[in-house]
Amino acid sequence: MWVLFLSIIDVLFPKSDDELLLQQVSRETFLKKYNPTLKHEVVRLASIRDAEVKAAIHLNKFHNHAHARRLLGALLETYLVNQVHQDCIIIPIPLSKARLRSRGYNQVTTVISTASFQENCRVVTDILLRNKNTKPQTSLSKAARTQNLKNVFCVPNRRSAEINNMHILLIDDVVTTGTTLKEARSVLQTCKPKSITCIALCG
Repeated sequence: MWVLFLSIIDVLFPKSDDELLLQQVSRETFLKKYNPTLKHEVVRLASIRDAEVKAAIHLNKFHNHAHARRLLGALLETYLVNQVHQDCIIIPIPLSKARLRSRGYNQVTTVISTASFQENCRVVTDILLRNKNTKPQTSLSKAARTQNLKNVFCVPNRRSAEINNMHILLIDDVVTTGTTLKEARSVLQTCKPKSITCIALCG
């Protein structure tokens, strides 16, 4: 009876191509894609050219997909458990208030929430803020991407002391030119942290 019920559900609500691609992918299989590489000052944990990585990014970003989120979280956890900095703060790239209301979640924050990491690290989502909505970076040229993100990030004055002399792990889901992470990092640097490491789940 249960098998019949599931079959009916699949007929009424067919899985997308991305879901079909990931449905049999285990954490252990997905972790084989973990290959951290440093390019343009960003640590990229996996390649966006991999079909399963790309599917996980898409499902997590636009559909808040639990399995995709856990798979991506496994990549991030593998990186984070090796971080031994003291006084470490994990900061996800923020969404604008308008986009956060529309989407209902920050896709980077949800991945971070599935990962385990050292006790000396803590996640902070309200220090780096996005003070205006912008066009999606993927639709713009390299020059336009820089202009699109100009003055888009800020740190409230009352919060800047909290990241002074701290190790910052700045995390985004996808990196192409690195403009978003670069702009966010430049704002955080004004608060004089000890270090800033830019991380992308894939690129």
